[in-house]
Amino acid sequence: MGLYAYGVASGTSTTLKNGSKSIYKITATWAEGTIKWTGAPAASSTALATSSNSAISAWETYNVTSDIKAIVETSAANNGYLLRFPSYNYGVKYRSAEFTTDQTLRPKLTVTYELADLEAPKVAVSAPALEEILIQGKNYSVKWTATDNLGVTLRSIYFSSNGGTSWTKVDSANGNTGTFQWTVPTVNSTNCLIRVDAFDASRNKGTGNSAKFTIQPPSSIKAQWKIPTAEYYMVKVKTVQGREIISFISKDLHQINQKVNALPSGIHVVHIATPDMKFNRKIQFVK
Repeated sequence: MGLYAYGVASGTSTTLKNGSKSIYKITATWAEGTIKWTGAPAASSTALATSSNSAISAWETYNVTSDIKAIVETSAANNGYLLRFPSYNYGVKYRSAEFTTDQTLRPKLTVTYELADLEAPKVAVSAPALEEILIQGKNYSVKWTATDNLGVTLRSIYFSSNGGTSWTKVDSANGNTGTFQWTVPTVNSTNCLIRVDAFDASRNKGTGNSAKFTIQPPSSIKAQWKIPTAEYYMVKVKTVQGREIISFISKDLHQINQKVNALPSGIHVVHIATPDMKFNRKIQFVK
């Protein structure tokens, strides 16, 4: 809000006296045609805004954003403002709303509107992957991407062991790192999901779910070799994400066991095929 100071009363200095002038919110209704000094409406005791301008032929500006925001957004009462000086040693004259010589010098209120942000963040969870098997008590890196036209300010992570019927909050934090180190809980389920909720500054929420995955205890995942006798075996070992670790041909099941047992700790998917029987077995193995 701006008031244009154009002069001082007779007998006062040509510059405004030292000290700040303050704006106070009027808390009672009043009528311009009947207002008197002795019947001034009540006003807040706390200054809403202050100006330290001491020049003549210059604008005094007061930041009343918080009050205008309340009037526009919550229909708060609008009874105007009271201008109060720190002492009676002031003789400032301001252009009024009736000033006709130059209407640009009338009191003014500048309001800047921003378009509401209605676009929610877009979220995609990449890990855990479909049919991935996680081991109870192990650390696991949950991964996601979250994008927004104005940026993601907060994200929350949830876990479900029943396909999304109920959720448990895992973590909540400001920002959008895209990864979170999670300690896999002690549950047995083949119907697990991870959900990531992302929020922007306008509190719009975007949600993304992982594919269904499994959580099992380490003792329940063992290499159970039930392979029919064959002339030789073609073996490929991959990670659960599909990256090949080793590939070889063997005539000895014992050798296959040795090679698999020599793999580093983790979950491995072993594909075994025999050319004559077209046998293929997918085995989950945890060291």
